[in-house]
Amino acid sequence: MCKVIFDEIKEEHLNDVLEIYTHYVLNTNVTFHAHAFSKDEMRELVFFENPKYKTFVIKSADKINGYVILTQYKKREAYDGTAEVTVYLKPDYIGKGIGSQAVKFIEDIAKKAKYSRTYCDNMRRKF
Repeated sequence: MCKVIFDEIKEEHLNDVLEIYTHYVLNTNVTFHAHAFSKDEMRELVFFENPKYKTFVIKSADKINGYVILTQYKKREAYDGTAEVTVYLKPDYIGKGIGSQAVKFIEDIAKKAKYSRTYCDNMRRKF
């Protein structure tokens, strides 16, 4: 298993995160987007005004391998205690246990933020 660290996202990470997301937009259907995002559009996806929601870059050997997001699940009061978890990895880092570490890390963050549940859909399916 690859040992990773998690750093809260900063503006300096945006190009790497955009590159990772663009790969999934252009090569898969997991993002549900049909066009590559601009830097400003990506910024809206990963930076939040509400401090409850967070994005962390995933690093090993000082290289960004991916990112993990904890964000609002739905805009309904009944879901205030529920968060959505999203993990994107560079393709070369899939299958190395990094995604599992990211989910464990963000679940710990969610518990500290007093979420009662998280929702994470595994979109890595082959048909």
